Amino acid sequence: MLQQSKDTQKDTQKNIVNDIYTQIFSCTTREQKKELLIELSGAIKPLIEIGEFGSVNEGLIDIFKNNTHKNFKTFNEWKKQGFKVLKGSKCFFVWSSPLRGKKPTEDTKKGKEEETTKEYKFFGMAYLFSNAQVEKL
Repeated sequence: MLQQSKDTQKDTQKNIVNDIYTQIFSCTTREQKKELLIELSGAIKPLIEIGEFGSVNEGLIDIFKNNTHKNFKTFNEWKKQGFKVLKGSKCFFVWSSPLRGKKPTEDTKKGKEEETTKEYKFFGMAYLFSNAQVEKL
């Protein structure tokens, strides 16, 4: 009975991972990828609070890992190490380092409209490929 319960848990975990891969690889637009990334990040935040992960990206990569996909790097990181990404490979995505942007604002405090810019930070998306998606040059 106990063994059956463990097998059921493993099957459930396997289905969850397969579902995540299906969701990731079926995203065709940047907006879909961003929505999924926000959803996955929300699920990881409580795990960060209890110390399971140091960052959202660490948790995302942990979700992506399995027996096949073990090591994740950007296209350029793989290239620098003498690998090429296989044609047709779909990327995994995580949050990028903070980026800076400028947004035009109207300053109406002085009685005249002057256009100024306001700086802000945001997180873009970074695209990763796994060891299963590359081959040695």
